[in-house]
Amino acid sequence: MQRISWAALGLILLPATSLATPVITSQPFTTAAVGYAWQYDDDGLPEADGAAPLSWSLATAPADMVISNLTGRLFWAPATAGSYPVSLVVTDADGSATQDFAVEAEDAVAPAFAFEPPAPDAVFTTGELVWLSAEDEATFALGQAPVLDALGTPPLFFAADDVFCITVLANGMYAIASPLPGACDVHLYVSNWVGTAEAVFTLDFDPPTDAQQRLVAALTADRTEGAAPLDVHFSGLDSRIPATEAGWQVLLYFAPGDSAASPVSIDTLEFTHA
Repeated sequence: MQRISWAALGLILLPATSLATPVITSQPFTTAAVGYAWQYDDDGLPEADGAAPLSWSLATAPADMVISNLTGRLFWAPATAGSYPVSLVVTDADGSATQDFAVEAEDAVAPAFAFEPPAPDAVFTTGELVWLSAEDEATFALGQAPVLDALGTPPLFFAADDVFCITVLANGMYAIASPLPGACDVHLYVSNWVGTAEAVFTLDFDPPTDAQQRLVAALTADRTEGAAPLDVHFSGLDSRIPATEAGWQVLLYFAPGDSAASPVSIDTLEFTHA
């Protein structure tokens, strides 16, 4: 069999290469406080998809903004208020990509919580979700978690002490409820580049009454899904549900037993006093 030379045919085999240019996948903070160090995002490092090694640079930026060409970390503190355009460039062997954005620098405002903590003599029921503002209530009604109200130069960062009655679901979103009766000391924090503010208060949770426990058990048994309620609210204990002379109005939050990812269903029922 005659062998054919690829070279004789004028064909040259080249190693496979990626012709895709890099893509910047991260998003920057677009606000800053005058006189305080600004950073690109939570960890200060932009991210990109591309062939290593990546090289970072600035095509447009304030005169005093500095970048690390190896990591993309930006160093800058605005001296005056204003809008500052930035063009961030990442380059690899296949090309480059640019991310254009503007940073709005404003006079620094320290953070502060905008909600009023529950009154010292307020008593809640075990399992009841505690609302910290009327706006939270409306937000949750749309199927979203409540959000802490706070003021200050953004971005704002939220945290809480690790106690059994509060869960910080995400930055600014929270859930306060207790699976056990008793007192729970809540310690919330909000911070920005200027400083940190705190909100400290104590919540008292009473155990459900025998009548309430019997009612929940009966409602759970009557449901075809067979799912236990995730959250139970009774009129007279929850400001969202008006009390009536006829009896309790009960708001139940259920998750279908066949899929934890399914939306929570809500039932509003009224029962006479036992």
